[in-house]
Amino acid sequence: MKNRNRIIGFLISITLTVLIIVIYLLNGFEWLELQSYDLRFSLRGPRPLSDQIVLVTIDEESLQRLSTTLREFKRSNLARAIEHLASAGTRLIGIDMVLSNPSVTSLDDQLRNALVKAGNVVLVRYISSEMAIPPFSSFRETEMGEGLINVALDQDGVLRSMPVLSVEISEGEMNPYLTFSLEMARLLADPEGKHEIDISISDLIRIGSLAVPVPDNKLLINFYGPPGTFPKIPIWRVINGEFSPDQVSGRVVLIGAHNPTSYDAYRTPFSGGVQKVFKPWGGQADLVRLDRMYGVEIHANALQTILDQRFIQRISPGNVIMALVLLGLAATATVLYVERLLWITMTLGSLVLLILTGGIILFIRNRTWIDLVPLAATVTVNYLGGVAYQRYLEAQQRQKITGLFGRYVSSSVVEQLIKNPSLAGLGGMKQRLTILFTDIRGFTSMSEQMDPQDVTRLLNEYCGEMTRLIFKYGGTLDKFMGDAILAFFGNPIPYPDHALRAIKVGLEMQEAVSRLNQKWVKEGKRPIAVGIGINTGVVTVGNMGSEEFVDYTVIGDEVNLACRLEENADGGQILIGQGTYDEVRDYVEVESFESTLFKGKSNLVSVYKVTGLRKCCL
Repeated sequence: MKNRNRIIGFLISITLTVLIIVIYLLNGFEWLELQSYDLRFSLRGPRPLSDQIVLVTIDEESLQRLSTTLREFKRSNLARAIEHLASAGTRLIGIDMVLSNPSVTSLDDQLRNALVKAGNVVLVRYISSEMAIPPFSSFRETEMGEGLINVALDQDGVLRSMPVLSVEISEGEMNPYLTFSLEMARLLADPEGKHEIDISISDLIRIGSLAVPVPDNKLLINFYGPPGTFPKIPIWRVINGEFSPDQVSGRVVLIGAHNPTSYDAYRTPFSGGVQKVFKPWGGQADLVRLDRMYGVEIHANALQTILDQRFIQRISPGNVIMALVLLGLAATATVLYVERLLWITMTLGSLVLLILTGGIILFIRNRTWIDLVPLAATVTVNYLGGVAYQRYLEAQQRQKITGLFGRYVSSSVVEQLIKNPSLAGLGGMKQRLTILFTDIRGFTSMSEQMDPQDVTRLLNEYCGEMTRLIFKYGGTLDKFMGDAILAFFGNPIPYPDHALRAIKVGLEMQEAVSRLNQKWVKEGKRPIAVGIGINTGVVTVGNMGSEEFVDYTVIGDEVNLACRLEENADGGQILIGQGTYDEVRDYVEVESFESTLFKGKSNLVSVYKVTGLRKCCL
């Protein structure tokens, strides 16, 4: 039965684990997993930056100083900024603005000349399923490179990755374009364009020595901090030449909108809350709300990720599923083989804590993204399912044990059996026990002279008091046989002092009979006398009977001897056999009774009359 229950438990575990796997494959955990991913960024905190990237921002201050708006921002201003940056020795300039339409010819010519003179400017384009928006052709002729500014938001509206590669089909030709950050990284690593884009290996892009993991054509951005992490210079200062060339010399400069009217701001893993952000060139730290990050800084984070080669790698679904199966089996084995709920809870709670802690540490130290939510859910669900199944089995066991033993033993003994079901040997077994028989002397003739209702009341009161004493000492009430009682001690709870317990019950029974007689005499009733026989030996104990009725009882020669001792005891006497005496000789006072040849015995049996307990046992 135990093996069968465990097999069912494992089947339940497999079912629950398969359910978790199905939910995982259907992205049912993805929203929660994304939140846990963001939490890991918060726990990790900002990372130190190299001085490779500087932002030149078209911010509110710049628009006010230039008396313009973002929509009306003149290309002559952009041209002057590029000229000053090129003169300061900027290594590479990226413009996060789609310069797709022509404007005033003179202004476009000014910008074109600045692009030609700089010779290191990367422009951007946007490609959708319906159309492509490239830079104005006059500018494209002067660009060093061209990248995508497409973004991909996750299901909760947070930007955590960038689509890496997109293909534009023009005049029957396929033209691949890299995301803005990867295009700039390519130009930094291979400015002369000697190496082609290699996508022969799944989920990996190679450009010469540059290798970038791109699972599902996405670059997971290893954000270096909240908005404001990268150093920035307002564009008005660059236009007017009011900046130090050391701020940009030999560095990559990204020019882009840093203004609410640009509608180019997104939530990132660092969104929410506030944090101190230190100004890159000294000054007091500002408290910045970690809300939305402008696109130009997102591209900076993506570029820094590539340049530092500090990529975030998400564990593959195949490995996650393997881990789910192993964790499900481990959780179920714990529930089925560990008996105490406290130990189960502590073990599996520690396992969940280990998963969460390990996942956080791996992310912080190794930039490894493990799907913590489905892993923790597998352990939790299998724990809940296993405990529920265990509670179901315990309820069945409780009902079974209560049904079998509830009328034989006290409620406290029943509880012990429920806690230790192995003690409830339901099948027949040989065991050394102590048997107690009682009988009211002359009760048959006395009852014939009494009203039936009075007989019933007397027996009920007498048997109730005797049962209370049997249960008091952990005895098992076998049966009532008219006015006779059969009880035994040492099963189902294997008390080592079962013989002494039976003696104590016998003595207290005689005292109880005396109290009852005093009460009954005052009520005008006849007193009674009870003979008790006790014997200890090996008997057969267990469930016996027919399919329709089963009785938990004892049988054997030693049971018969206990019955013979009771038959030979006078009212008020307690007779015990040699087996009982051998176990209690140091604790009870006895008188030798004449040895008797009982029916079924070939030799005389030593019999002792119990007179009381020694002082050590009082």
